[in-house]
Amino acid sequence: MSVDSTLSVFKRDARQRVLVSRGADLVMGILQRPAAPARRDSLLNGLQRLALESDDPNVRLDATNYFGTAGSWRQRISIVEGLRRIYQSRDSLRLRSMVLDKMPQQADRAAAVGFLRSVAAEPDLNGTDPIHGLFTNGDRRTQALARLSEMGEDGAAALRAMHRSGEAKSPQAKIILNDMARRGFPVRDLRRALSQQ
Repeated sequence: MSVDSTLSVFKRDARQRVLVSRGADLVMGILQRPAAPARRDSLLNGLQRLALESDDPNVRLDATNYFGTAGSWRQRISIVEGLRRIYQSRDSLRLRSMVLDKMPQQADRAAAVGFLRSVAAEPDLNGTDPIHGLFTNGDRRTQALARLSEMGEDGAAALRAMHRSGEAKSPQAKIILNDMARRGFPVRDLRRALSQQ
C-alpha cells in the first residue's frame, strides 16, 4: 500500500476514533521497517503534515502520537524539531501535553533536553506574582520539568543547571526545581525502561 493510502486510512480511523486501527497498524509497520528509509521519511513527513494542518483535533493528536513515537528510533529527519513545530502550531493543551510527553522517549536526547529546558524556562503568563497560577492543571513548565526527570542523567544534568542558573522564571517551575534539588534531583530513564520491556 502506498504511503498516501496508508495516511488516508490512518486519517479516517483517527477521525472515527477507531480503537483497533488498521491505519495505526499500517503506520507502525512502515515506521518499524528499517529497510525502507525513503518510505519511512515520506510517512513521517505526512504524519507531521497531518499534525500541523488537519482540521480534526483527533487526527492531529494521533498523528503527533505516531510521529513522536518514531523518535524512539534514530531517523534521518529531526523528530524533535518536528515536534517543536507541532507544539508551537496550536495552543492546545492536549496537543502540547502529548508533545512534551514524547520527549523522554526521543533517541536525540540532546535536542529533547534542549526543547524541554526551553519550555520549562518560559515565563509565567501571570507575571511575577507567586500567588497566581501555582500548580495549575496542565502547566507546561512544570510538565517539562517532570519530563526532564524521566530522562536519566541527561535530564538530571539539565535540571541541576536550571536550578543553578535560575533560568526557570515561573513560580511553579521554581518551586518544583527547589523541591527536586532538596531531594537530590531524583530521575529515572523512561526510554531505557521502555526498551527493556
